[in-house]
Amino acid sequence: AKEAVLKALGTGWVQGISWRDVEVRPRPGGAPTIALRGGAREVFERSGITEMHISISHCRSHAIAYAVAEGTTVDGA
Repeated sequence: AKEAVLKALGTGWVQGISWRDVEVRPRPGGAPTIALRGGAREVFERSGITEMHISISHCRSHAIAYAVAEGTTVDGA
């Protein structure tokens, strides 16, 4: 899930982002939400992203996560 968030941010594990900068938390009812801090938060704020959505699923042998970044680009497009 953390890697999916960083791909949605367009960075991967670069630009001063550490593993602990991305946290997956449960909302009431169990749906996941994302909390960002440090370098990941800085990229989020600079990029014009206003919302980050995450979906996580797994079975016995596989896991998958999708992250969608929503907002406007820095140049206003």
